[in-house]
Amino acid sequence: MRTKKELREQFILLRKSLRGDLRDKASNQIAQRLFIEPIFNACHTLQIYIAKQFEVQTEQIVLCAWLLKKRVVVPAFLENNQVVLSEWAENGERVAGPFGIRMPLHVRAVDPCEVDLWIVPGVAFDTQGNRLGFGGGVFDRLLKGTRGFKVGLAFDFQVVDALPADKTDQPIDQIITEKRTIRCSRR
Repeated sequence: MRTKKELREQFILLRKSLRGDLRDKASNQIAQRLFIEPIFNACHTLQIYIAKQFEVQTEQIVLCAWLLKKRVVVPAFLENNQVVLSEWAENGERVAGPFGIRMPLHVRAVDPCEVDLWIVPGVAFDTQGNRLGFGGGVFDRLLKGTRGFKVGLAFDFQVVDALPADKTDQPIDQIITEKRTIRCSRR
């Protein structure tokens, strides 16, 4: 099996090669699949990532969550490189954080245990619920010890049969792509 670094490079290149119109169409299809999931409709506090250019886009999901009066929280980076969850109000000001990721200007910390539904990014996923991130461990640290339902959003080509996993990697419960919804068989 290839190393995490090799796989990360491969899938990042694949994502970058996806035309913008196809990325937007697939992102819309993924959002529509999420909207019909009972866990989305039942959740009160939704943690979501703010998508970078080549990721599954999440703006439509955030707007729908606000419309449904859900509490939206996002990762926020503090000056000491610590990552916390912060409430993201519909009318709140935003700034560019590390890596060009938008985050709330005024961080209002939220306990990760308050999150019902986690929407997490990934470079690749496998059907057992393993997630390959960018290598910084941000989401693994945020997810550790939480009970909320964890959903990975991915383009279908990002889902493989097996990925290497370390004991610190936090598994997810479900993957939603533009073509299918996968209930992960937990490790």
